[in-house]
Amino acid sequence: MELQNHKIWDVPNLQEFKNRLLEEVTLKGQVPEEIKEKLRVIEKLMIHCYYEFDFIDVAMLQAIIVLEKALKYRYVELGNTLTNKIHFEDLINWALREKLFEDDNPDIYHGLRRIRNEKVHSQVNGKGGISYLKGVYRIFDFVNDLYENVELRKERWKTLKNIHETFESTFPNGLIFNANGKRWIGYKVIPVFFNNKKANPDLSLSLTKISEPNRFFAIRGKPDNCVEIIVSDWRFEGNEFIAQNTKENEEFKICKIIDSENISKYNNWKKDCNEHGNISLIFQDAYEKYGYIERLREFHFTQC
Repeated sequence: MELQNHKIWDVPNLQEFKNRLLEEVTLKGQVPEEIKEKLRVIEKLMIHCYYEFDFIDVAMLQAIIVLEKALKYRYVELGNTLTNKIHFEDLINWALREKLFEDDNPDIYHGLRRIRNEKVHSQVNGKGGISYLKGVYRIFDFVNDLYENVELRKERWKTLKNIHETFESTFPNGLIFNANGKRWIGYKVIPVFFNNKKANPDLSLSLTKISEPNRFFAIRGKPDNCVEIIVSDWRFEGNEFIAQNTKENEEFKICKIIDSENISKYNNWKKDCNEHGNISLIFQDAYEKYGYIERLREFHFTQC
C-alpha cells in the first residue's frame, strides 16, 4: 500500500509538516528509560499523522497512559508504596499536593484523565483531532515537571504572584513601554515565567499592545499584538517598572500612562473595545502566557 498524506494538511511534504506543526521536546535525564522509550514511540506516531489523521487521537491516548505510568514511577521514587487501590486520579491529586507540576491547575490533569476514560470506556468515539496536536507535547512537559526542584518551584510561584499583583496595582489602566525601537501604549503586562535556576534570574514578560478593536479581538493575544521581553535586575520605582532587557542589553521600562493625550487614546480604545465585548476575555485563552512553553522548556534544561 502506498502512503499518501492526509488531505487536511495544507503542507507540500512531510518535512514541512514536521517543521510547521510538530514540536521537539527533550526529556530530562532523570526521566526513567521506559518512559523515554514510550514517548519516543509517540513522537514517531505524531510524524505518521501526516498520513493518517486519526493517529493524533491514538497518540494523545498513549501519551496520557504514559503520564500515568510516569506518575507511578515518581510516586515510588519519592518513597511511597504503590498499591492496586491507587488510581490515576489519586496520583494526580498526590502530584498536585506535592507541587510536582509547574502549572497547578487541576483541571488540566483531570481533563486528561477524563479523555483517557472516555476513550477507553465510552461507547461514543469522540475525536480531538487537531486540537490534540499541542496537547500531546504538553504531556512531555508534564513528565519533565516531575523532576524539578519543588522548593525552587514554590519560590517561582511566590515571585510571579507578587510581581503580577504589583503590575495590577501599578498599571490598572494601561501602560507605556518601548519595544522593537518603538514606543507603545499597552493594555496589560503579564509575568510569564521566572527562571530562578540562573545565577542572575530572568523574568519573561508578555505585553499586549492596543490596536484596532476588531483586529484586537480577531488575533486574541497572538504574537501580532503581543511582545515578549525577557528581563533581569528588575525593580519597581513609583509608577515605573525598570529592568535590564537581556536580549538587547539595554534598560527596559514600563510606565504608567500619565499624559492627557495617551490617557485619552487609551480610554477611547477601551470604550471602543467594550462595544465589541469584554476585553478581559482576551486573557482567558491559551495566549494569556505568550512565550510560556518556550521558557518552560528552556528552564527544564537550565543548570543550577
